[in-house]
Amino acid sequence: MAESAAGYLLAEEYLSAGDERFVETILALHDPKRLSGLAEKWKKDHRSTVRGWLEAYLDRGLQSVSHDPVVKRLFKQAEERRDDEQLAMFMAGFERIVRRKLRNWRGCAAWCGKRWRKARWVWGHP
Repeated sequence: MAESAAGYLLAEEYLSAGDERFVETILALHDPKRLSGLAEKWKKDHRSTVRGWLEAYLDRGLQSVSHDPVVKRLFKQAEERRDDEQLAMFMAGFERIVRRKLRNWRGCAAWCGKRWRKARWVWGHP
């Protein structure tokens, strides 16, 4: 979808109509100022179907460019409401975006072993 005013109007229309295409549409948009306006409308909508879209959004929205305002507003709302279910969805989403690197444990074991032997000697352990 092209980044235009029409895309934001379409997203607002999907939100007001309760159409599932809202999540796909909002993920295609990248203007933080306009997205923050959509996030405000989204967090004020209390329908159960709209609430269910959060999980689908968090599966892909956390790594989307310029979606920080949306994530922050929705997260703060979940915190204020003390909504454990939504907070758990956010925590799982945040956990997925943490960068992890596999280590060569053989190299680490050799290095850690040398350090440990040195530490034992310094502290006087047998």
